[in-house]
Amino acid sequence: ISLLHQIIEDVRVKCPAISLNCHLMYAFLNHNVPENQDAISLPQLLILLNKENPKFLPTEAAEVSGLLKTLSEKGFIVFFDTNLAEGWIVPHQDTLLEKVN
Repeated sequence: ISLLHQIIEDVRVKCPAISLNCHLMYAFLNHNVPENQDAISLPQLLILLNKENPKFLPTEAAEVSGLLKTLSEKGFIVFFDTNLAEGWIVPHQDTLLEKVN
């Protein structure tokens, strides 16, 4: 629970006007995508969302894509939105940048 609290606090400090769903999606990504996994595809994320069935988070591609775009615009994640069938999410961009260097 302390990790979840820290993640939500990070979001609140960086961008206080971000929606609750964005907070929850960011926490979901950080909790469910291992730090050593560089990226997850949008279809994989949708499968994970449907499997885990978290309360308050959408499971439709268009709604999830909207949340990911907002998180990407605010700098929390990187979301490459090619289309609804093939988006890519980099939830741990710092870890990926360390590997590149």
